[in-house]
Amino acid sequence: MGNKPLALTALSVALGLIAGCAANSSTTSKAAPADSGEKAAATAKISPNKPKNDYNITVNYELGMHCTGFDFTYCCVLPPYNSVQSQVIKTATGPKKYPELLEADEEDHSVVVDDDAGKRFKLSYGFVDNTYSEGSKLAYWNVPYDVDGDGKYEKNENVANAYWTHLYVYEGLKGANPKGTSKDSEKLFVGLQIPVPLDNGPAGAAVPSPMKGGHLHYSGEKGTIVYTKSPVLDNVPIVLTNPGIWDALGLPLTPFDDSLVRTNPLTLTEDLVRPFQETFVSLVDADSGKPVIDSHSGKPITFVGTSPIDVPNCSRCHSNETANGKKYTLYKQERA
Repeated sequence: MGNKPLALTALSVALGLIAGCAANSSTTSKAAPADSGEKAAATAKISPNKPKNDYNITVNYELGMHCTGFDFTYCCVLPPYNSVQSQVIKTATGPKKYPELLEADEEDHSVVVDDDAGKRFKLSYGFVDNTYSEGSKLAYWNVPYDVDGDGKYEKNENVANAYWTHLYVYEGLKGANPKGTSKDSEKLFVGLQIPVPLDNGPAGAAVPSPMKGGHLHYSGEKGTIVYTKSPVLDNVPIVLTNPGIWDALGLPLTPFDDSLVRTNPLTLTEDLVRPFQETFVSLVDADSGKPVIDSHSGKPITFVGTSPIDVPNCSRCHSNETANGKKYTLYKQERA
């Protein structure tokens, strides 16, 4: 894997806008010789736009936690699951030096490779004032559950692992099935053979994805693929991450900031909910882990995005004094 040139003109323009290109232009005139008898003509020369960053990093997650059941005969309780997804764009470096999407090292999918510059990076990620979940924010790993159904609570048998036992792989997270089989004895089930570590996403045991101190991994040309069973079919593929994405998969992110939560989940109240969490992704040196400094600003290369964590009812916060205070009262005139 290397770099993908973004040669399409429209896409190059769009990425230039994302990069915050300055619309700098200069006009120079060159007059004809005075004795030529020809009228002097000015020719305009426009300098190319210069991106203000060496690299741009997109940061997002395409899902909120909005889901529904097929009817009202049952209730769906969703597990905490929120991914960090990014792409890394090397900006244009000169005329006909188009922006490029950077990909991963062939052997290590946590390493970003800039082939032209001969550089190797990693993508450090995290959440502002939200570095853990289990404990005062969430009761998940500490709640016992007999995952294998043998009547005993054993190691890794908890709710956090029980939620994912319907998912399995044969080898890796790219949908590989070397033996072309559907035998249960060949399957590696998430939560059983692949336990989910504390404060990690469901791929954590295979590809570390902690709440704090982790690095994004590249989903490659196929994406992140696991399997599940349907009533009539085995090996139904589920794409958890699309191809060409750097991600930390399915983190147990909550809407509670570290600085606001001190006790246990049973004492949490709605005024503590922060439904839009700030995510950051930073470019660091692959070997030393030191921040990569942008040549334009002289600052570490870090970008931020929003991770939406849904709440049951927006009006419980916004249609009262919690958001409006005593000064703004128009919300009192609203009628459902």
